[in-house]
Amino acid sequence: MAQWFEGFDGQIVLDDDYVWILREDIPADLTHGTVLPTLRAHRGAVIGTEFRPATANGLGTLRIKVSSGRTAPRDRHPAGFDTVRFSLTSNDRFSTVHLLLAATAADAMEAVAPDDQLRAALDELDGIATQAELAGVLGESPDVMQVVDGVTWNSVGKLWVAAGGTSTVPADTRLEWIRALRELTRRVPANAGIKTLQTAVGATALRHLDSQRIGALWESVLPEVLPPRVETSSKDAGDEVVPGKPVPARRSPTAEPQVRPRTRVWTKWDSATSHDQETRAGLAHPANSTDAAAKSPEGSGGTRGDKALRDRKTAFSGRRIRVHLDCDGHRVKAIFDPETGATEITSAPVRALLGSVHADPDAAAGAVTTTFRLGDEGPFDGWQLWRIDDNSGRPLAEVPEARPVV
Repeated sequence: MAQWFEGFDGQIVLDDDYVWILREDIPADLTHGTVLPTLRAHRGAVIGTEFRPATANGLGTLRIKVSSGRTAPRDRHPAGFDTVRFSLTSNDRFSTVHLLLAATAADAMEAVAPDDQLRAALDELDGIATQAELAGVLGESPDVMQVVDGVTWNSVGKLWVAAGGTSTVPADTRLEWIRALRELTRRVPANAGIKTLQTAVGATALRHLDSQRIGALWESVLPEVLPPRVETSSKDAGDEVVPGKPVPARRSPTAEPQVRPRTRVWTKWDSATSHDQETRAGLAHPANSTDAAAKSPEGSGGTRGDKALRDRKTAFSGRRIRVHLDCDGHRVKAIFDPETGATEITSAPVRALLGSVHADPDAAAGAVTTTFRLGDEGPFDGWQLWRIDDNSGRPLAEVPEARPVV
């Protein structure tokens, strides 16, 4: 007999063999106007759950992650997971669902071979992912030297990227996906918005990826993306913009031409976590030159994570500033334009936020906060809530270049 658990923005249904997440009779404003697909999976395909109890000040969440490798094609969910929110009075009922599914997930993962786990993780990430992304799903960094049927490893700069999964994808196609990603890091600027990325990806072998996956994958490979090029006229051909410094109104006759450093931009959801994952990996990354070998962990006395943090000296992309905002365990990233005040959200766990542009940091902070804290009416001080994405943790208000010149 099926058990029905009514949540705030969805329902979870359990029977002896299957689990469903439905959206029956849910007002469109609760899903931000997005038509969310129904999740249906065999209980043996559930590989993880995340339960956060509701409080007097906020809703609780139950997230269910499903392995598409053990789900029939017609039942596969595009994201590989789904989340239902619930109120304080439903804590006990949804805690019961969590315990039931968590026990099933633990038994299922113990019975799955490491190779199958890697293929299933790739299925959840739409067939292509960086080593760090896979480590986040598997709980440990996969061995890039291990030969696994249906999986191809190759490098994108100094990062390792895997392609494949449980579906039958030819090896040539898998390699083509990774090469397409490598080419994107060479021709798309680091400060590209989601619409620019979608256009660029649409002409490549990665056009099967949706906007949410494109944004997450792009954030993962940003260490290998060069800062944006600055177009100059023939009159001022010697001038280039140094990331992190305001662009002068006009060139002084005595000004020396400035050479823009080829710094790499390091943006991770959690630098400490990424550092730990790479340290545990202990794998040799491909080196393209003797210079790369000279800068290896053995030569510098530090780890690759340390080097990446040192390389990231600024959150500036030309005149714009990369920022992030943490809200109830969710991190949202954006690009702020000091000249116009516009704030474009480039990475978010909610599709309705992804790619949205707001008039100023306050409006952007309000949109993010009300998405995760329904009923929160503010006020929202975006200048304090948005933090500079350079590992310093400084609020946007503390950056002189962020304030418009009066």
